[in-house]
Amino acid sequence: MDVIRKTLLAVAAAAFCLPVMSQDLIRSNYKYNGYNHIRTERILVDAGDKHPFMTSLEYIGFPDSTSAYMLELNYISPVSKNAPKGVPFSATATDGKIINAKQIYTETTDKRAFPGPDGKPIYWNKVQYLLEEGAVQKIASGVKNTDLAFSFEPDDYISTNYSKDEFGKAVKDLYYAIKSEKPEKEELGDWIGAYSNQRNSLTVITKNMDVKGASASYVMSMTYMYYKETHEEGYDFNIAIKDKKTGVIAFETPVILTLADGSTVRLKEERDAEGVLLCYPDAEQIKKIIRGNVVSIEVATPGKSFTDTFSDGSFSEAVYILYNTLQTVAVL
Repeated sequence: MDVIRKTLLAVAAAAFCLPVMSQDLIRSNYKYNGYNHIRTERILVDAGDKHPFMTSLEYIGFPDSTSAYMLELNYISPVSKNAPKGVPFSATATDGKIINAKQIYTETTDKRAFPGPDGKPIYWNKVQYLLEEGAVQKIASGVKNTDLAFSFEPDDYISTNYSKDEFGKAVKDLYYAIKSEKPEKEELGDWIGAYSNQRNSLTVITKNMDVKGASASYVMSMTYMYYKETHEEGYDFNIAIKDKKTGVIAFETPVILTLADGSTVRLKEERDAEGVLLCYPDAEQIKKIIRGNVVSIEVATPGKSFTDTFSDGSFSEAVYILYNTLQTVAVL
C-alpha cells in the first residue's frame, strides 16, 4: 500500500469512512445570515487507482428559498496543486449522461504541507463544485468515470474509472444523510468571541453562554483549534459551575453526561481547577451531546459526587450553538 493511500485511510478512519447511520455523516447543521448549511463529514473514495480521495457534500439553502449543493474533493499528494477557478469537472453517469461543473474554490496563500506516515511532506489539494440538486441525484444514481482538471494545461488532470460505483455510492450516502436532516429555522447568531490566526495554528473561542440546571447555573464556552503543521483539529469545552461549591476538581476526574435515552458521554477534567471543568471532547462526542438531549451531569470527585439535572434541553442546545458557531470558521 502506497504512502498516499495509507494517509487517506488514516484520515478516513477519523472521518467516518464506514457510515452506519445517516446522522453519523452529518458534521454541522445551522442557519447563519439567512443561509442554511447542512454539511457532511468526508468519506473515502478509493477506486483502486493512484488517486484515492476524500469527498464531502454541503447543502446550501439561500434566503430566496432556492438551494444548491457544494461537492468537495480532497486529494492528498506529495505535490501541491492549487486548481484555479473555472477548470472543468465531469462525471459520466451509468446511463451515459454527463454532469459538468467548474471549480469554484480559491486556495489560501499560506497552504502548508503536513507530514505523512513516512514523515515526508504531503499536501491537501482541494477542489469544490457548485451543483444543482438534480446533478447530485444523477451522480448518486451511479457514476462510471470522473475527469477533473487542476489547471488549464491539457495534461494536468485526473481521470478515474469506477468499476464498483465507488464515487456514486459515496455521494449517495452523503446526499441521503443531508436529506434526513431538517434545515434549522432559527438563526445561529453571533457567538464568536475571539479569532487568532497564528503561523502554526488557528484558535477560535466562542462567547460565554449561560445555562441553568436544577441546582446550579453554568457558564459554557468552546474553543476550536486547527494545527497547520499536522492538519488536525480539536475542541476544548469549558464549563464554569456557579451557585455550587465543588472545591478543586482534580485532573482526570470523570465528567459523565447522561442523555435522555439513558446512554452517556464520558469526558474527564483535564486540569486541577476549582469550580471549572475543562474537557477535550472529540467531534463525535459533541454531536452525540447535541442530538441526545443531556438530562444530567455528574462530576465524580473522590468521596463526593456533584450532580445536576436539566429538564428543558438547555444544555444540549447550548452545545449545539457553540459547536456550530465554530463550524462557521472551521478549516476541516
